[in-house]
Amino acid sequence: MPREEYKMNLHSLEMKFFCLTLLIISGITDSGSEQYEVVGPADPIFAVAGEDVILPCSVKPNISVVDMRVEWFRLDLKDSQLVHLYEDHVDKNTDQSQSYRRRTKLNHQELQKGNASLKLSSVQISDKGHYKCFIQSKSWSDDATVDFKVEAVGRPPVITVDGFDHSGGLHLQCESEGWYPEPDLEWLNSEGVRLSSETTETHRNADRFSVKHTIIVHHSVGKIHCRVKLRHHMLETQIITTTNMFKLWRTSVTLLLVAVVLGVTSGILIVVFVHKNRECDRLLQSKKIIIMQDIIHLRTHAAVDVILDADTAHPQLLVSDDGKQVRGGKTRLELMNLKEEIFKEYLGVLGKDGFSSGCFYFEVQVKGQTEWDLGVTRESVNREGLTIVSPMIGYWTVSLRDGECWARKSPHVSLPLSVKPQRVGVFVDYEKGLVSFYDVEAMFLLYSYTNQYFNEKLYPFVSLGYLRNENSTPLIIYFLHPCPLEMKFICLTLLIISGITYSRSEQYEVVGPADPVFAVAGEDVILPCSVKSNTSVVDIRLEWFRPDLKEAQLVHLYEDHEDRNTDQIESYRGRTELNHQELQRGNASLKLSSVQVSDEGRYKCFIQSKSWSDDATVDVHVEAVGTPPVITVDGFDDSGGLHLQCESKGWNPEPDLEWLNSEGVSLSSETTETHRNTDGFRVKHTIIVYERDRMIHCRVKMRHHMLDTMVINSNKRFNPWRISIILISAIVLLIVIAGMLIAAFIPKYKGIYQLNNENETIKQDHDKLQEVKRKIQEECDNLQKEISSIQKESDEYKKRIKREHEQLEIEKSRIKKEHDQLKEDMSRIQECSSECNQLVQYGNRRK
Repeated sequence: MPREEYKMNLHSLEMKFFCLTLLIISGITDSGSEQYEVVGPADPIFAVAGEDVILPCSVKPNISVVDMRVEWFRLDLKDSQLVHLYEDHVDKNTDQSQSYRRRTKLNHQELQKGNASLKLSSVQISDKGHYKCFIQSKSWSDDATVDFKVEAVGRPPVITVDGFDHSGGLHLQCESEGWYPEPDLEWLNSEGVRLSSETTETHRNADRFSVKHTIIVHHSVGKIHCRVKLRHHMLETQIITTTNMFKLWRTSVTLLLVAVVLGVTSGILIVVFVHKNRECDRLLQSKKIIIMQDIIHLRTHAAVDVILDADTAHPQLLVSDDGKQVRGGKTRLELMNLKEEIFKEYLGVLGKDGFSSGCFYFEVQVKGQTEWDLGVTRESVNREGLTIVSPMIGYWTVSLRDGECWARKSPHVSLPLSVKPQRVGVFVDYEKGLVSFYDVEAMFLLYSYTNQYFNEKLYPFVSLGYLRNENSTPLIIYFLHPCPLEMKFICLTLLIISGITYSRSEQYEVVGPADPVFAVAGEDVILPCSVKSNTSVVDIRLEWFRPDLKEAQLVHLYEDHEDRNTDQIESYRGRTELNHQELQRGNASLKLSSVQVSDEGRYKCFIQSKSWSDDATVDVHVEAVGTPPVITVDGFDDSGGLHLQCESKGWNPEPDLEWLNSEGVSLSSETTETHRNTDGFRVKHTIIVYERDRMIHCRVKMRHHMLDTMVINSNKRFNPWRISIILISAIVLLIVIAGMLIAAFIPKYKGIYQLNNENETIKQDHDKLQEVKRKIQEECDNLQKEISSIQKESDEYKKRIKREHEQLEIEKSRIKKEHDQLKEDMSRIQECSSECNQLVQYGNRRK
């Protein structure tokens, strides 16, 4: 027993020693392995108030901190307040500072990578300060400090026009509020040169700054900028001062310049008139381009094959066998009583096919015909006793009578045209109740019936007038089918083969968006396209192209597992991208970067495999947000109203511009202008403001985009106008009194005055005659000199010609001699040749 006890004690001691050894080794290993470092940012973190920010903090090297304690707190406060606490795998924010509640978040997935960065939402100015990121495990702990700074971007600066001072200087005041920290405010002229401020004010309300600077402008400097900057943030407002503002002040003391002002005004009016004409021409040209694009689009997507129905034609009409032409002929009396569906007064005929939905478009050649009616009609209209056509009885037409074009509504609308239409296009949108007529060759919209109500089939209607038409020129229906006549058989064969192949293959559907895709110029956009069954398209051909262009141009091509954009249109290079991972899920959406206004249009997403193909259409509308509106102060009119002009450019599509008073009530504009160029739309509105309107807003809106500029009217601004009126009245009164005094003395000196005037006039006329005589004499002398000079040149020219002629004779003689010599040489050569031939023959005989 003692021996066994001894063995057991010995075994127990061995086990204790072994455990102690393991603990020591574990401690050494743990102390060597768990020496990690918590790392924060080297530079301060900046954020804008209202936005979200990430405060970086991580463990280096990267190990999981899921099982550790992560605490964020503030160092710079009197009592260190808890910002966020993570412990035992959960967030524990019961003791969190009230101002941080529901605004802090840790990414629990990132904790596994050692990333303990804190997301702080809706940043406040009070959040600025020093933050501590403290991480603690069972055996070690460390922390890092984050210096966090907050910036607040204030409101756009507001310029107040505060009238003139006694020296004629215009006072402009610029104010902006809501900034943190204190921003820099500066005035700049149109060349970007900084202008010195007369007065500067800075106020701090709660935790934000407001700044106010005043400047005095003594003459028109054109465009003046008020700019507020804070690091890389900048807001700017512009105002344009014109010479009219300063002429108003000068007029109060210098009324003698009225004549000059009138002359300048007349010149400006002439320039404006010429400019308006040019702008009108440009608008007409752009309108033609738009209509041309519309007609091309209609021909491509809405054209139908119209065939005239001879059974509905008036007995005087002859319809061609193919149903494409109709002309006047002899009356077919046998038809008058046999067919009830024919026209019996109007020389009309209908198309065979009617339409009760969708859109359709067809074209008719009317060249050479002097009377015609074109359009559409309801199926149930009365064709007997028809004397007039109008929408009231189911006819939507335009017509030509006596050289004038009319829209046949009630009352008739005259369509002023410089040239008679040669070919007319008719477009109908059944659902929208729209019937439009185009002069195809002139690219001009003749007329549109809008907001019509259709409840039955519509048929194409063609007429050669009423009762009779002696002109034998036919009306011709144009065939607009996209497949040419000689290709019909091939097209039909391909369609049959395609139908058979498709019926035997898997039935997939390519799906695009139901609504148009809107994008903002300069930003990126995703054009959605996918296969409905979410089948992988990695091994399939995928093509994006533009069908609305003159020639369908390639936007992006994916084939054989790679992008192949060698034939891509130039404007899309480097801006298109497919997500190759999403292709496995059947998602063929195209990412288009840095959107341009020219990207607007229709896109086709075409997907093709070995056994099937399908496509989807995506309509893209591009919106371009233009420049902030610029207000021009353009002086007073004769009623004391101040002219303000607001202009903004670079928008697409056309925006709405409106004036608002301080209460938000819309003000009516005096004049409105809209222009379009390659950069987008430019809008300009003018308003007249009176003393009661103090704060004026110019606002430009386009869907959910809006830019606003405000100007404040000071009562001082209207004082110079009142002073000018008083001064003008006083001066006019003085002129009237002076005129009455002068009139009393005029009769006495009238005769002498007239005589002096006549003498002076005679003297002036004599001087003018002498001057004219002197100029004529000088011109005669000059002419005589020129005649002499010409005579000398003529003599020299004759001598030179004579010398050249003699030289030519000598050269001719020399050439003749050389020619004779050549003839002699040729005869000798011929003799020698003859002798040589004889010798050769003699030699041959000897052999």
